[in-house]
Amino acid sequence: MKRAVLFLHGRYAKADVAFYKRLATGGFLIAVDGGYRFFKMSGLTPDLLVGDFDSLRRIPKKISPQTTVIEAEMRKDATDAEMAVDYCLENRFRQIDIVQPFYGEADHYIGNVMLLRLIGRRDRKSNRTTKARLVNPREEIHYLRDSKLTIREGRGRVVSVIPLSNRVVYSCRGTDYPARELVLRPGATIGLRNTITAGRARFAVEGEALLVYQTPSQGQTGG
Repeated sequence: MKRAVLFLHGRYAKADVAFYKRLATGGFLIAVDGGYRFFKMSGLTPDLLVGDFDSLRRIPKKISPQTTVIEAEMRKDATDAEMAVDYCLENRFRQIDIVQPFYGEADHYIGNVMLLRLIGRRDRKSNRTTKARLVNPREEIHYLRDSKLTIREGRGRVVSVIPLSNRVVYSCRGTDYPARELVLRPGATIGLRNTITAGRARFAVEGEALLVYQTPSQGQTGG
């Protein structure tokens, strides 16, 4: 499968580098502006560097000849991350992993999560299917549209389903609270904070939804 891995600007902990290197294996690696610092830390080489370079302040001087650079205008109608996603869709990558290492500023974080929906909407127009997720060592966020997802070896991890379309029909098994054709509406919280109890958990969505798969923090509680 043709897969791209986008490394966004953020704080990359040294303890997580091994995780990111595994994620990068076999992928087309894209440094999104300040995400280039991860490559300096890890010793990996990006295939593409894209951005307006407000985070890096300038294009790196000692850049590998293997790296293609796309420089954007500072004043533009899309974020650097959206530009990178556009590149992936234009080049027909079948899977896009967007790496956001920490929560960061709320507007950027929410905007990056909603890029998953943008990918799904553009797929619908072009009659293609692109697997897309936002990922870091502690969580994955998947965009699902009339589709299924199986999670293996996730026992003890927490899953939440957040409806995006006006009506979502949701089923799951292998969890603390199994569901069969449960109807979710935007703003409903009944799909939040379910725990995987089996070695294999299955989730099915009719409509559009985000599925958040995460390791619970110690002492974390729901609302």
